[in-house]
Amino acid sequence: MSRGSGLVVEVDGRVLRLDGKDVYRIGRAIESDVVLTAGSVSRQHAELRASDYGWVLVDSGSQFGTYADDEWVTEYPIERRSLVRCGPPVTGATLVVVPAEEYDVVAATPPRAVAETD
Repeated sequence: MSRGSGLVVEVDGRVLRLDGKDVYRIGRAIESDVVLTAGSVSRQHAELRASDYGWVLVDSGSQFGTYADDEWVTEYPIERRSLVRCGPPVTGATLVVVPAEEYDVVAATPPRAVAETD
């Protein structure tokens, strides 16, 4: 498998850079790569897996489901900045998953100067 560059995950005010592995686990289990604390999140809720075509979000048979960009999914390609929810809307946990190259371009782009007007 060729995973290309890594991923950046924004969760609970933290920014996690994931690079160097082919599979990252998401869930309540302390050994998860991305630990979520919401009670409706399964211990082994989902995975981010490298494929020949990039990264794929895969539900691990969770009880309350995995959603990407407000769509219930079992597998979902991470091709751009994606809003992921693990569990139901009210009690689930949300995170943002971004391909690292896209995140780095946005982070490296300086803000545009705003011309002052009288």
